Amino acid sequence: MFDIGDKVWVAHWDKDKRWETCPHCLGKKYLTIIMGDESQVSIDCICCTDQWKSPGKIPIYDYIPKAEEITLDGYEVSKDHGARKIYYRSGCYGYDNVFVTKEEALGFALAKIEQQKAEDERTLNCTKEKAEKSWSHNAAYHLEQIANFEKQLEYHRTKLDVAELRIKGGRK
Repeated sequence: MFDIGDKVWVAHWDKDKRWETCPHCLGKKYLTIIMGDESQVSIDCICCTDQWKSPGKIPIYDYIPKAEEITLDGYEVSKDHGARKIYYRSGCYGYDNVFVTKEEALGFALAKIEQQKAEDERTLNCTKEKAEKSWSHNAAYHLEQIANFEKQLEYHRTKLDVAELRIKGGRK
């Protein structure tokens, strides 16, 4: 373990955000679905309009690994982890990002960046209400709901028509 006064390498990384065209809708903000009967319907692109609140664009992150040499100036025993929490620069601290060599620190930063990129990729694959369903299933669901509501609307209209006939015919 390290002691106060030791020179060590701290792993970290910078994150730059840039906006790119949504890979799902290609910046159109909607998707066109061709149904089995060759009819076409358009639905909002949930990825860029709902998830990122930036119609037609999604954020892409570039990560830059860094290793910085510092001198430890303190530590404390963590009640949660039972291990020493390393302090450096009077208050900045970490558990697992302090290394003997610059190469170890950069290796750690690169491994963490790869984990974050995998998480970014999962997030960019979009979160529809039911992510396991295809876009066409999503459109078919909405078309089915429209048909159901139209049937219900027709049913309720016929109930009102009966009431109108009774009023017009003199029956109450």
